[in-house]
Amino acid sequence: MKEIPILFSTPMVLAILDKRKTQTRRVIKPQPEMCGDHFREPLKQRWSAGDRLWVREAWDSVPDYDGGYYIYKADYSKEDQLKVKWKPSIHMPKAACRIWLEVVGVRVERLQDIDEEGAIAEGCTGRDESIIRGSRGDTIYCSIKPYYQYKNLWESINGYGSWDLNPYVWVIEFKKL
Repeated sequence: MKEIPILFSTPMVLAILDKRKTQTRRVIKPQPEMCGDHFREPLKQRWSAGDRLWVREAWDSVPDYDGGYYIYKADYSKEDQLKVKWKPSIHMPKAACRIWLEVVGVRVERLQDIDEEGAIAEGCTGRDESIIRGSRGDTIYCSIKPYYQYKNLWESINGYGSWDLNPYVWVIEFKKL
């Protein structure tokens, strides 16, 4: 068993805390070459069932008379998040980690092979976070299929056009400890 850090954005941390997210997809680097129906070289797998992942998330430390404590962006409303200069997740020390995950399975697939069940396991509920204001000033939530919501999420994290590249990805299934 290894202990491995893994980065998650604030919305994905919320999905993990809400028990909606049980999978994550990460691009395989470098992308493997195919030789017929198999990969030319064996893939170097970073994660294995039983490994423990410690979640890195946006955070800050607050000093006090006991030495201080940590706060996490995901615990604050969007309005209150603007009041703190958050430290990036990449700089989060292991001592500040509050979320541990256990890897229960790892597989390889093409990004666009994700199905509705996979998109839901990625934390996509089908209810888009964007809000549309109706003509009478009412609030309308845009509902889209989890698959398309995941596509939008992927591009928001990995950049415009990254979905169309359809890379091979590691599909990491986990449970929250």
